[in-house]
Amino acid sequence: MKRKYRVQEYENWNRFIRRSEKFLLSKESRNNLFWEVGPKVFSSKRNQFYVNVFSNGEIIQSAILTNTDYLLLSDGTEKSISYLTDSLIRKKIIINGILGPSDVCNYFVRFWSNYIKGNALSNKKTFRIYELPCKGKKPFKKEGTSLLTVGTREWPRIRLWSMDFANTSSPPISKSATVNMARGMMEKGDLYVLKLKGKSCAMGGFGRETPHIVVINMVYVPVNERHLGYASKLTHQMSIIASQRGYHSCILFSDYTEKDNLYLKLGCMEVGEFTEISFN
Repeated sequence: MKRKYRVQEYENWNRFIRRSEKFLLSKESRNNLFWEVGPKVFSSKRNQFYVNVFSNGEIIQSAILTNTDYLLLSDGTEKSISYLTDSLIRKKIIINGILGPSDVCNYFVRFWSNYIKGNALSNKKTFRIYELPCKGKKPFKKEGTSLLTVGTREWPRIRLWSMDFANTSSPPISKSATVNMARGMMEKGDLYVLKLKGKSCAMGGFGRETPHIVVINMVYVPVNERHLGYASKLTHQMSIIASQRGYHSCILFSDYTEKDNLYLKLGCMEVGEFTEISFN
């Protein structure tokens, strides 16, 4: 039977997510950004663009145009992307870039490049997505080890760590934005410091969340404290807190390309790659 395809737009986030959530949850880790970006687009005054591609009545692709005119892509297929790009071209939608699962972004670049007839890429960043299950973990019992919520007393040290985290990221990221993100986590009670016999050894915080998953962000260990297992203890303890909050797993993003990296050593599973591409 020949498959029938159609593209449907939605006037706001609420209508879009009611129709799309089951599909997005089927690959929740790879589609995690939708639960952060969607409400922000809905609450803005800009033109909104929410769309699904259907095949025989089933969703096979979702997309949202963000406030910066980047197109956020869900997990999908080469066929679903071809129908999505055709729709964008017919509507003369202008986009500054794309972000989403790497394979889907690569499909999009191929179809979109035929339309714009030029060098489509000006910048590309790729991250790996790792998932850390939360259930069944027990706290470390090593004497003197504790995970504490960051408060104003610890803030001066955490502020310096946040700036170093920004400097050592690849590529480096804004120090002021990173410090503001850390402060926001602290104010929500989502930023933690690992202590060993009273000494601060590592930090990490909870970022965006989906219905069942929370992101662990800003995992940082000072240079002179690395390779001692502190990042493993930190994320392990944070996964227990996430479980207590009702999440079934945590996800982490890494720009490391080698297979033998930190997150695999922590017991995480690689669930895919995420790419952000800027267009000229």
